[in-house]
Amino acid sequence: MPAARTESNSANQSHPVADAAALTTPGDCHASPAKPTKASFSPDGSRIVTTSRDGTARLWDAATGLGHIVLRSHRNGLTGARFSPDGRFVLTTSYDRDACLWDAATGDHCIAQLWDAETKLCRLIFDGHTEGLTSASFTPDSTLLLTASYDHTARLWDATTGDCLRIFTGHDNGVVDSSFSPDATRIVTASHDGTARIWDTATGDCLHILNGLTRDSGWLTGTTFSPDGSLIATTGSDGTARIWDTTTGECSLSLACRATSASFSLDGARILTSSNADGVIVWDVATGTRLHTFDSRVVAARFSPAGDTILTAYNDGTGRIWDATTGTCRYKLSGHTNWVTGCTLSSDGTRALTTSLDTAAHSWDTNTGECLLTIDKWLDTTTLSPDGTRALTTNETEYVRCWDVTTGELLHTLVGHTEWVTGARFSPDGTRILTTSGDSTACLWEAATGELLHRLDGHTDWLDVGRFSHDGALVITASVDGTARIWDAATGDCRHRLTGHTDRVCDACFAPDGSFALTASYDGTARIWDTATGDCRHVLTGHTDKITNGSLSPDGTLAVTAGFDGTARIWRVDTGVCLHTLTGQARWVQHASFGPDSVHVLTLGSDTGYVWRDGEPEFTFELHPATNYKSNFTQHIALTDWDNRWLGYVAEIDGRRVRLTADSRTDFTRRS
Repeated sequence: MPAARTESNSANQSHPVADAAALTTPGDCHASPAKPTKASFSPDGSRIVTTSRDGTARLWDAATGLGHIVLRSHRNGLTGARFSPDGRFVLTTSYDRDACLWDAATGDHCIAQLWDAETKLCRLIFDGHTEGLTSASFTPDSTLLLTASYDHTARLWDATTGDCLRIFTGHDNGVVDSSFSPDATRIVTASHDGTARIWDTATGDCLHILNGLTRDSGWLTGTTFSPDGSLIATTGSDGTARIWDTTTGECSLSLACRATSASFSLDGARILTSSNADGVIVWDVATGTRLHTFDSRVVAARFSPAGDTILTAYNDGTGRIWDATTGTCRYKLSGHTNWVTGCTLSSDGTRALTTSLDTAAHSWDTNTGECLLTIDKWLDTTTLSPDGTRALTTNETEYVRCWDVTTGELLHTLVGHTEWVTGARFSPDGTRILTTSGDSTACLWEAATGELLHRLDGHTDWLDVGRFSHDGALVITASVDGTARIWDAATGDCRHRLTGHTDRVCDACFAPDGSFALTASYDGTARIWDTATGDCRHVLTGHTDKITNGSLSPDGTLAVTAGFDGTARIWRVDTGVCLHTLTGQARWVQHASFGPDSVHVLTLGSDTGYVWRDGEPEFTFELHPATNYKSNFTQHIALTDWDNRWLGYVAEIDGRRVRLTADSRTDFTRRS
């Protein structure tokens, strides 16, 4: 089983929480992959990173809960995420065998290029392990990082170049935990082979083998250095935690407890062990005496940096803040509706963070027990029905919710996909709903009842988008498999498979009269297709990098495409000729669409938005990092572009500002 990540509570480090993968009950084993499983603060406490089993991590403003950034590159669930000690980077590890290093400051600017390492959303991929990763950690100066894997090895990497500097071999089973000593001169690894090993960071030599267990008697679940580096604690499945002298490699103390994780207090005088079986125990490191014991419902526990407070998480949906000296409970943290899967503290100890199987994360004031912030439900996109009475919400899970906009009542939950939903929209008459998913299918639903009408099955990779024709008779889907498909919306039958693109088809839409369709692709081209025959009429070439989206004018005479090459291009659909190349935006253009007059064009770049007429800019506006303020259906208006595609919300802020959140990740601001 994956090991819980443990670490001394030094003030300049973030503190990952226990891995909730080990905490699921039989009823939870198919829980939503987007539920947060780990969370940690940045070193300065201003941001939070959360992970989930859907392979994504997210960055949040710790004060407001706003402006989350999705870090998506992994192909499997995450085993951890943490900030570098200087707060500049985020490191994620996964069961897919990769470790990814992300720029924590500019990840929001790269959100349009999630899957392409060339875009520098993902700064580096540390590729070399042959099985899933279990842990990762930085040196205090953020120049080196250490990864551990089920492939029986740990690896040392240059955090700047991504080069593998050293491979630590010797374990004969999976390495489930690893960490640097405080001065980074030594490394400790713990393995399912029942041993821990101390290594010289500079030479890679094994200095000591800590033989606490044999493979027959159990395995180790975690390890950590004391703050001064003189001791190492290990936890194992044999019901014993052990403390070792790092100079001699000898076991100096054995603690009888079935602990899955352990952490030292800042002064190194106490150690805290936690497990589902024995609860949380505080021990005196010098004597091995039990100082305090908390009940067995605890699933995670942390010392505050000062060592005067203990934070615990419980399977009853609560957390608790304890006085570490007296063992008395100061505050009970109530608010979650399911198991609290983990907890962590800010570097200054003033705030606590809890994550739960209820899909929410809560930030708490440790001095008062007050809930300061709720990061709730991961609501990523919202689409209104044509009459404005209903809304669809998706949150990177396999289901979609349909709401009554006036009352906020949940009308239906659309359950049928087996992977995350990539999009949802109503038909033009509002009677049906189309959803697309990472499970390679699209689904058509009865909007009034939530009944599944048809499953559109045929693509071989996840779907980026699906759209109705303007009369609702047809559906077009675009897929990472490099194809688009046209479907009969009444029967669910596939009419045409549109082939010709050589890379991912990221966008597709119908002409107003339904006679042709436009597709846009990462191969740098767009194509015009005859919807009656499925034949390709024109290939639109000119972009020098991937195309991000494509749109048709309301009168059906023009197309506009946006690209990673920093340009948007306007095309005649009857000839395929490029009329205008719209330049001036830095880095890339993430969105382009026409105004209702078929003359004006809106483009959104990495940091600037433009409105164009006849190939010339009429005005520009600044794009800011995503704000994603709490949405309330009665206070916010969903905004679609002129091709009826959802862009975001418009809302007043402080009575002075109007903000449009485009693609849920960027927004522009206009003073009223």
